[in-house]
Amino acid sequence: MKTQGSHVTRRTLLGACLPPCLLAQYIDKRQTPLQYEGPGRDDPEPAGFTEIPIGFFGPADPAHPQGGAIFMGAALAFEDANKNGGYKSKPFRLVPRWSDDPWRGGAAAVAKLVFTDNVWAVLGGIDGATTHLAEQVVAKAHLPLIDPASTDQTVNQANIPWMFSLAPGDPDIAKFLAARLKQDPFILFAGTDHDSRNLATELLRTGVRPQFRHDITPGAPELPAAPPDARLAVVLAPPRETQLILAALPPATKVLAGPAARARRFSSARPVQAATLRAQDPALSARIAQRFQQPADDFSLLAYDAATLLVQAVRDAGLNKALIRDRLATHFGPRGRQLHEVLL
Repeated sequence: MKTQGSHVTRRTLLGACLPPCLLAQYIDKRQTPLQYEGPGRDDPEPAGFTEIPIGFFGPADPAHPQGGAIFMGAALAFEDANKNGGYKSKPFRLVPRWSDDPWRGGAAAVAKLVFTDNVWAVLGGIDGATTHLAEQVVAKAHLPLIDPASTDQTVNQANIPWMFSLAPGDPDIAKFLAARLKQDPFILFAGTDHDSRNLATELLRTGVRPQFRHDITPGAPELPAAPPDARLAVVLAPPRETQLILAALPPATKVLAGPAARARRFSSARPVQAATLRAQDPALSARIAQRFQQPADDFSLLAYDAATLLVQAVRDAGLNKALIRDRLATHFGPRGRQLHEVLL
């Protein structure tokens, strides 16, 4: 475990040399989708279809520790859609493909959704890293992809017009956190996993600088101790590591946390300020939890929204992938997404 009084990389050094006006520039490509100028809009709807398969790049297990909450929201949305007539009285069918070792089998799983299961669109992945994998496949297949829960803004910076993300991006979350730091001295605990590292980078881009930074390797048996007089800590790590860090911090330390503190795998008895990625809906959360006998969370609600948007796009556009993409693009203009502060 590496504990540092300062954490300077070439990227952060160059960023520190930029004038503030350039540091503030950020184009949110989640809200400005690219246009698709290629063919496909004139393709006729296939005859004789009996169902509408939609891919899910994630585990089809409500109890799965990482993707189960996302699966539950998406699955319930399609159940609701089918109760309301499906598409032309034909049911939507959620087709899951997954690998718990996505770097070895993830791309193959998405390829099977596209070329074997012949889905009309894909929901997924379950985090930033797996969404990058899915994006590579759909870009070649010209297939709509909705990323329901990842906050990694870089998946939208590859200029792929088939890619849509629902949750706010890490730059927005970083600004939310930085505004609450108010230039107060703080300690940063940053996970070394893909998503935590990206959010930590964006937080430093806002201009705030921690007194100390501790890099946290997910699954590490030991965590660095915080100074006993630490008044403020920012924790950007996976849910389990965030929970362990909070348990080790002095009781008087105020804590700001990333989206991991909104996951169902996170639990803490102490107050934590976090940003919820989606406005709360207790009734929908209760329906999801009751249907699958597992707790729901912010990511369940985002997945429900993503699947519902996709259902509506199919109903509006018909079974034509390019037109489905076009309909999705109309939903991802500037929509005034907001981060809501929640005291847990």
